[in-house]
Amino acid sequence: ISNLIVSRGAALIKEGTRDGAVARSVHDYLYTLRGGRVSATLVIVSVDLQSQSLVLSRNDEYPAYLLSSEGVEVCDEPVTPIGIYLRTKPSIVERPLTEYLGAVAVSDGIVHAGERHGTPLNLRALLQERLTSGWPDARELADAILAQALALEDGRPRDDASVVVVTMS
Repeated sequence: ISNLIVSRGAALIKEGTRDGAVARSVHDYLYTLRGGRVSATLVIVSVDLQSQSLVLSRNDEYPAYLLSSEGVEVCDEPVTPIGIYLRTKPSIVERPLTEYLGAVAVSDGIVHAGERHGTPLNLRALLQERLTSGWPDARELADAILAQALALEDGRPRDDASVVVVTMS
């Protein structure tokens, strides 16, 4: 299912389709393909050079984060996963491109890291801490998030652990 969604979405983005339309189209595709019996989460982070904006489109129950020189903004508007309900729409947050702007999205393996040991990952606090140390490099920030999550799971995550970071400096 993941490969179907990603390849369909990537093809639409490559053709120039806007993020919100991609999310709706991929939802319609999955809904039609599986008759509303399969759900999936979807987060699209893009830098739209035409509108000069960072766009975060999400159909995921877990929050995504926007980073700026002002701090961390949690994007946690309630949304439903794709594939199960008619007319599902993504939550879309758009910010003008500026210096020191970024986005972070993670999978459930990161969100739930450490919970079984009673030490859950506080991703917002981790992001805020990294920002106070200076503007982070995307790769270094992604590696730090993943390393912290893996450490909380004793190196054995119980679920997929994916991190996407986009930063502009």
